[in-house]
Amino acid sequence: MDISNKVLSGTEADLWINGDEIEERNKVEIKVEGVYDAIELAGDYATHNRYMGWKGTGTLTLFKMHSRALNLIGGAFKTGVFPDIDIIGSMTNKQTGETERLAIHGVQITEFDFQYETKKSTQEAIPFTFTDYDVLEAIS
Repeated sequence: MDISNKVLSGTEADLWINGDEIEERNKVEIKVEGVYDAIELAGDYATHNRYMGWKGTGTLTLFKMHSRALNLIGGAFKTGVFPDIDIIGSMTNKQTGETERLAIHGVQITEFDFQYETKKSTQEAIPFTFTDYDVLEAIS
């Protein structure tokens, strides 16, 4: 098999929010980043890092077909009562049949907006944070 056929493609990706498939998906970014405390030692010019935990952030970029963010959290900013949100993302390589699938939990959408530009397809970027994740499938 040509090695290029082993490369994953966003065209073969899926996305679910609270179990609902998101058909208008365009771009998904989910990032887990280590949080470190810088340790500066006398007599040592290097900066050492002490692992303190991690933080999860991301952005969903969707073609504007529904009011996803507005429906999920539009009222939450006014009331302070936020919904439970889980997101599952997956990419499957149809050539190899292998899938990478990740679930994130404790998702908090951090903003929503309303925007458009004439003669352009409208998209909405939905930034979020999250507090837990599970690797559901990984590629060997």
